[in-house]
Amino acid sequence: MLPKKQRVKTALFGQIVRSRLGANAPLFRIKYLRGNFKPSLFAVAVPKSVCRRIVDRNAVKRRISGSLEEGMKKNSIAEGFASIIFANKHINAGARPELEQQLLSVFQKIGCFKLRD
Repeated sequence: MLPKKQRVKTALFGQIVRSRLGANAPLFRIKYLRGNFKPSLFAVAVPKSVCRRIVDRNAVKRRISGSLEEGMKKNSIAEGFASIIFANKHINAGARPELEQQLLSVFQKIGCFKLRD
């Protein structure tokens, strides 16, 4: 689970969803805002169209959050980002290493993660 200080608050969630900034990957899509966020904020959303049962949606959320935390440990995080990760229907077929690799590549593309030397 993400630390509380790095989670997107409810009031900010709607602003991010309405944002035009985004990036796509085969397993998920990301909407984000750039601003004065210290530290960067993250949220995970799994719609009912992906998994009908709440236990399945929670499992997907935990898998994405775990992959995100691994990426945060391996890479330095740029400040000033608020991001929401929306799962796609193909998320159930994706293995965890594939999910971690896609998260890393998309966050590097938008400038949120920077590789540590």
